[in-house]
Amino acid sequence: MKGKKKQWWKRLLCIVLGCTMLLPGTVPVLAYSSETADWKTMNKSGKFYFQIKGDGKTSKVWINVKHSKDIGWDYFTNNSSTWTCSLSGTNNHNIKLKVSSVKTKQSSDNAYTVFVFTLSYTQSAHYKKSSADYDKPDGLRLNYREYTKDGGDGDITSDAPLVHSNTTRNITIQVNSRCMGINNTDSKGGNKKLYTGCGTTLNFTRPNRTVTFSNGYGGNVATKTVADGAYVTAPGNPTRYGYNFTSWTGTVGAIVCANRTHTAQWTPWRHTVAYNANGGTGTPGSQTKTYGQSLSISQTTPIRHGYNFKNWNTAQNGTGTAYGKNSNYAHDQNGGTVTLYAQWNPWKGTIAYNANGGNGAPGNQTKIYGQSLTLTGSVPIRAGYEFVCWNTKQDGTGTSYLPGQIYGGEIIKDNDTIPLYAQWKEIYRVQYESAEDAKGDVPEQVQTVEKDVRLQKNNFEVSNAKFMSWNLFKSGITSPKKHAEGETMSYEQLREESDNSVKGTVTRMYAKSVQMSSQPASVKSMAGSILPTNDFTMQAQWDRFPELYLNDPVTVLENEKVTGKDLRKLIKICTDNEDGDMLDHVKLIKIEYDKSSMGYQPETKTFDNIPETETIDTYFKHLKKDEMVDIHVTFRVEDSAGNVTEKKGIVHVKYNHPPVIKAHDLGYFDQELSDAEKVLQEIQKNPVVTDKEDDEQGKKLEAVICDPEKFGKEEVKNLHRGTQAIIYSATDSLGKTSTLKVQVYIAGSNPYENAPLRYSRFISKKFLNTLDENSRWRTKEEYKEALETSLNRTEPVMTVEFQSGSTN
Repeated sequence: MKGKKKQWWKRLLCIVLGCTMLLPGTVPVLAYSSETADWKTMNKSGKFYFQIKGDGKTSKVWINVKHSKDIGWDYFTNNSSTWTCSLSGTNNHNIKLKVSSVKTKQSSDNAYTVFVFTLSYTQSAHYKKSSADYDKPDGLRLNYREYTKDGGDGDITSDAPLVHSNTTRNITIQVNSRCMGINNTDSKGGNKKLYTGCGTTLNFTRPNRTVTFSNGYGGNVATKTVADGAYVTAPGNPTRYGYNFTSWTGTVGAIVCANRTHTAQWTPWRHTVAYNANGGTGTPGSQTKTYGQSLSISQTTPIRHGYNFKNWNTAQNGTGTAYGKNSNYAHDQNGGTVTLYAQWNPWKGTIAYNANGGNGAPGNQTKIYGQSLTLTGSVPIRAGYEFVCWNTKQDGTGTSYLPGQIYGGEIIKDNDTIPLYAQWKEIYRVQYESAEDAKGDVPEQVQTVEKDVRLQKNNFEVSNAKFMSWNLFKSGITSPKKHAEGETMSYEQLREESDNSVKGTVTRMYAKSVQMSSQPASVKSMAGSILPTNDFTMQAQWDRFPELYLNDPVTVLENEKVTGKDLRKLIKICTDNEDGDMLDHVKLIKIEYDKSSMGYQPETKTFDNIPETETIDTYFKHLKKDEMVDIHVTFRVEDSAGNVTEKKGIVHVKYNHPPVIKAHDLGYFDQELSDAEKVLQEIQKNPVVTDKEDDEQGKKLEAVICDPEKFGKEEVKNLHRGTQAIIYSATDSLGKTSTLKVQVYIAGSNPYENAPLRYSRFISKKFLNTLDENSRWRTKEEYKEALETSLNRTEPVMTVEFQSGSTN
């Protein structure tokens, strides 16, 4: 027993109360409790809990043991004992005891203090044991393995591997009797610890599984991680250029019990290649193009009258991709049909022009089968003749065409040639020009000699001039006879007025044809269609507009008086070629105002002629500082021919600065008011007025007292103690008025006029309290008021002497 006692104390000294067993990421909280019992005390019952956690439900059952009779201190020393056992508590895992009684077993120190329990429980599907927590004192052993005399705390991580259905498991637990609140002493003497609330917890976890969705050609579409026993949904269908997704391998919706991979299944794109003869006949049959496989275009070609086959094209008009017969077709798309349209080269023929006695026949043109052709606008020339038309016969008995007309024939074979012959008629021509430099143009007129001509309407424009008439012009001389627009003249009249010349006087040779309009036109108006041997020139005659010149803009000030007479000073000069000096005929007809930044805009005024005494609005009190706005003045003059000239002058209206009044607040003692005249003069001379515009003109402005309205010597005498306001006003020469309010302070009699001199230190004007020689503050309000009044004056009101000695 001596050896056993020594071992018992060794075991007792190894107990560490409150120890914790650390699991990754957790710190278990030990819930057992202990008590010190007399060594003679033995409990005949005890309990130990068994707990299962982590699978979404928790079971905590107590393994209760009980002995049928009282036991002594040496009950565990030499022999095994039998105890009845039972379960109680929360049981969500079907936990059962294999037997209803247990016998104590011998521990490593040879005492019979070990209880061995065999239990069964239901392990939840898709979960496995991860760890065990031991709620017991350190040094008292607990074992999950089969009973061993020296068994310690057992490792249970491999005792319950993962299952995919609910499975019944067995577990053996060895527990020291002291962990069940039963004394296990094996020797006399000493107080021992009993422990209650001890137990063990099995922690279950649910492992994660990886489900991979492979694209089938070296990459993954998605990888999903789910818990064992869960279901997984497929990602959105993947895409692959050239292929259509069909399905995933395996059953995606099956329950996940292990890592697995689903692979995408694909089918290549296919589309139909169809042929369209595009107006021809003999279309080839359709073909099928499969992605990743080559395809040759059909060797069969259609036929079409008037055309030669060129190639196939994806666009009917030939602007797409072109393919020759038997060429490689490499285009791919997902389904649908690509139509290839036959492209055709039309037959071509030549239109050959014949001047038929003239010169300068146009160059040949190419006629394309099935396409319209606009005949050239160029025509040949022939002295004394006007070009009439083209004809398919030299004698003019065939089909006629005007220049620029659509050719109505068709070629009958490839490389055909079709001649067109010029047809002629004898003519004369009237041309138009201006006697002065002009813009615009008046079309010439071409007429056959047996017909009259109606003179054109003038289209020339001469700046500041009016058209008067047409006059026949020849050899530098203008005929005095005037002709109106639209007047009718015969060839004989023109020839007679042009010096009775039968064949005209102006001859101009044209060495080349002139381009005509693209539309059919009267041949009489076609430039270059004749050699002008019978030409007459009409010259436009003009009357000039009056010339009106204005001076540069003038600047006036806001509210400055400006009359109609003043505005006429903007006129510099006005003359007319025919009427001479017209200054006295100029009228002022309109005045327009710009809007100021304050939104003010006087109404526009119109006049037959503004009176000299009429005044204009000059924006008084409607301009912001330094702003300037414009007034636009319209002048008008009309000459004896009715020609009118208008010009606009500008008057700048500039902001007028208001007067600036500067003055300071004033202060007086009661006794000073007895000299009312002096005080009144000081108050009247207090303000100083400046004005930007008046000062520049040497005008000096003064301010007056406007409030109170009456302020003289009597009012000065009647000023009462305290503060009174005086308002000064000043008005500049243009009517702008400014005001300024000042304060007049009236204090009682100076209590310090004969006070002793003090050495004072002034802090600031803002802080008027002072320090005396003993650094004591002077804070009397009367003294402060007197100082404040003095500091705001330019001249002293009185002189105060301070003397040391008094501290009042």
